Amino acid sequence: MRRLLPLLLLSVTGIVLTAPPLIHGAMPPLHERPSEGAAIAGPGKIDDSDVTVNICMIRVQFLEDFTDETSGNGRIDLNADPPHNKLYFQSIMDDLALYYEDVSGGELLLSIDIYPSSLDGSYTLGHQMMYYGDDENYMQGACMLMQDAILLADEDIDYSQYDAVIINHAGSGQEADIYRNSPGDIGSVFLTLTDLIFYLPGAGLGFQGIPTSDGVYIRESTIVPEQESQDGFGLGVLGTICHEFGHQLGLPDLYDTSTGHVGIGGWDLMGYGQWLMSGYWPASLSAWSRIYLGWNTPVEVTDGTHELLFDGSILKIPLNSSEYLLVENRQRDPDGNGMCGIHEHDFGLPGSGILIWHIDETRLGAYLAMNMVNVDPDHKGVDLEEADGIQDFDYSLPDIYGYEGSEFDPWFTGGYAWEFSPNSNPSSDASWGGRTFVTVEVLDEPSNRMDVQITRTTVCEGWPVQTSLIKWGPLIWEDADASGDRLVVTTKTGHVIEYLYDGSGPHSMGSRATAPPVAGNPSGGDPLLLVCRYDGQVHLRDVEWNEPAGWPVTLAGGGTGAAALISSKIGIVAVADDESRVHLFDSAGETLSGWPVVSEAPVAGLAVYPDEQNPGIIASSIDGRIYLWNIDGNEAEGWPVTPGYEKIGIPFAADINRDGSADIIVSSGDYLFAYDREGNILPGFPSALPGSPLSSPCPGDLDRDGRLETVILTDCGVSAVSASGATLENWPVMLEQDSLVMEYSRNRRGIGGQGFVLISMDDGRVYMFDSEGRQSGVFPLSVGDRPIGRPLLWDPENSGNWRVVAADSSGFINCWSTSVEPEGWFTGMDMSGSNCWWSEDLPPAPVNGSILSEGSFYVYPNPVQQGSGIIRFQPGCDCEWEIRVFNMGGDLVTLLNGSAPGGLPWEVYWSTDDLAPGVYFVSLHISSETGSTDALFHAAVIN
Repeated sequence: MRRLLPLLLLSVTGIVLTAPPLIHGAMPPLHERPSEGAAIAGPGKIDDSDVTVNICMIRVQFLEDFTDETSGNGRIDLNADPPHNKLYFQSIMDDLALYYEDVSGGELLLSIDIYPSSLDGSYTLGHQMMYYGDDENYMQGACMLMQDAILLADEDIDYSQYDAVIINHAGSGQEADIYRNSPGDIGSVFLTLTDLIFYLPGAGLGFQGIPTSDGVYIRESTIVPEQESQDGFGLGVLGTICHEFGHQLGLPDLYDTSTGHVGIGGWDLMGYGQWLMSGYWPASLSAWSRIYLGWNTPVEVTDGTHELLFDGSILKIPLNSSEYLLVENRQRDPDGNGMCGIHEHDFGLPGSGILIWHIDETRLGAYLAMNMVNVDPDHKGVDLEEADGIQDFDYSLPDIYGYEGSEFDPWFTGGYAWEFSPNSNPSSDASWGGRTFVTVEVLDEPSNRMDVQITRTTVCEGWPVQTSLIKWGPLIWEDADASGDRLVVTTKTGHVIEYLYDGSGPHSMGSRATAPPVAGNPSGGDPLLLVCRYDGQVHLRDVEWNEPAGWPVTLAGGGTGAAALISSKIGIVAVADDESRVHLFDSAGETLSGWPVVSEAPVAGLAVYPDEQNPGIIASSIDGRIYLWNIDGNEAEGWPVTPGYEKIGIPFAADINRDGSADIIVSSGDYLFAYDREGNILPGFPSALPGSPLSSPCPGDLDRDGRLETVILTDCGVSAVSASGATLENWPVMLEQDSLVMEYSRNRRGIGGQGFVLISMDDGRVYMFDSEGRQSGVFPLSVGDRPIGRPLLWDPENSGNWRVVAADSSGFINCWSTSVEPEGWFTGMDMSGSNCWWSEDLPPAPVNGSILSEGSFYVYPNPVQQGSGIIRFQPGCDCEWEIRVFNMGGDLVTLLNGSAPGGLPWEVYWSTDDLAPGVYFVSLHISSETGSTDALFHAAVIN
């Protein structure tokens, strides 16, 4: 099947592939990857339309050796019963061809010629086996074996007639060295051109493959032994050959190639299935492998009852944009006669029933090319959901269940489990834990025909929807017309599209957009959609593309829009262009006097300064500056300020400390900065983040005290910082994240309100946290890798039934029903790009309490280690404070003092570098206009 190979033999960088060791540690770990392309190439290669793959198999032996470090003596064993002559090898090659014809459903036919053609002949290499099998140079040895064998047989073989090469060498494979007493044996491998370039002496960059006299180059080859039996164990070599040839077809290993652990056990040839029935009768390929090779096409379903036959039918159930389930029916003995038929390649499986495979495509891109699909046991690319809930393949003892699997792995009525759901173990959650709400119920006992019932809850009717790759969004365009709200996203190509609340659509709202659209109306009427286009025009459209008088406008100076906002409060539209200018228009499209203004570097984000008496426009620029302009275009006094870090977020403005004046907050570098109207840094800022930021900040009143916290996603988790710069108690929420997809995006933010924050991770999880950093209900949700923008709360029918909406970069948009009942205004209601919290929308103002909040005075960590700790307390009102630290002898060793705002946690750095280990008394004295108080805390120091 020559025409199949270019499709299947993917062009990826490779090193080497090897059969999985029968026991862990039997051979050194090899760098492993699938085929890079055609095994034989060159101007002399014959390329016809024959559907059969032609293979030449070369028998080689070594110079006789007399060492115990190899199995055998280096010679083909012609004294075995039966003798290992051409008939022996022909029988194995016939079984190889039959195996692939069966598992492919007739899609792959192999024609294999054996060389030399004589009955007892073989090519004798010029070295002993140890020369090629030395563990210290195993890669070089394997490549030299390939070269020596191909050149030695070149006189007899016209390589231009073939598509692939299999080299069978004398002896046993090192992967079967159970007692680990033959380190000179050669591990079965699949070699690629990259292996030759890097390891074959004299090759190097530009090497095209091993040249032959037929005008072609041999770039790849499978190297396998004549047998696998050794150490007194009778093992078959068929499984090894089938496995290695799977790499020639482009399949990766599905065991853990970094450790040799089994990955998916015996349920796939590319896991440990080659060793079923002692290697004499390997397992078939899994649903994923057969689909990957194009031999089966799954039926995609989301609900309903479906029939699965044992003949290869497969269901595909989407979980999110990058993960899905594959469901298949595997039967050991479909004819029920208790005997292994020649077409029953699953006879060696430990059981029968429905297999549920969890596929994570984030591990099937670069990870597949590097042959690392299943190296992370907690986040596999191809994972078998074991019905018994026991991770035999990853964490069990090295018993038969831990290698091959068990009869309890399949799902079937009357078995260990037959319902795979959000509440089962394992569950239908996504790879990183987001809930998918999928249930697969198996309705039958094991048989050739089994029914499964698929259900999905919580996802709203009509959702999810799939569009092309998304760049910006989602955005809720409230009351767009009589039909209600619209959900707006912008594709990578700049196409602005919108959907109705029931998922119907999409409908176009513009093309070649250059900035995230926003929704609002500078005149205060029904919201319009603002779209910046490539030609410098800025449009304000309703759903019929009608625009108010004076619109669209064209940006002066020839730039195109890069960021925009609408403020109905002050009746303006602000647009930052790609040439570092900020334009301001009134509701009629007229440029306001004093505008545009110019920043020193391109603008990263815009916000409104929310003061109805003295409003302004805020901008952050990518050189680490923050600007504040008055509406007349003049810079406000004290501005710009310079946090100075290039990684700068979109700013927001709100009265976070409730002193009656709005503050400006921005992330820059690994810090949060907060400024007052005059450009003064607020007490307690800049606040160091626990990790590098992955988002812009957002405000929320998480602890419901009337003062706002700032929430930001970092590579360590989610951090919440109070208005004093101190981290909120019980925060940050430390979360393991997927480093493969984790990256900074300033357009990503959370939404915050009273008692909650909603935020998404790059691995697709959507969290809602309360003041304690806890989550409940349907959370975390799962949308897919690299969510875009903000997850949103949406009540499209104004019924009080709030939904969560999220979109990811692949174009996957989902909508879930929730029991969330937000109180009052929250930042997710701002669709105008104003990025501010007006005073009338703030939560109720706090009431000053006692001089010192109960339980708020302590030292952490306790004991203090590594030379410093933090003394934390929360005064009830503005105060002066003094901290005195005494040792056990009553000596004063530390004196600290200062002032602190009321109602906010306050933290004081305490250096312990010069203190001896021991217990210390930390005394706090607070005085204010209403009185004073004292408190005492015991802290240990370990330096």
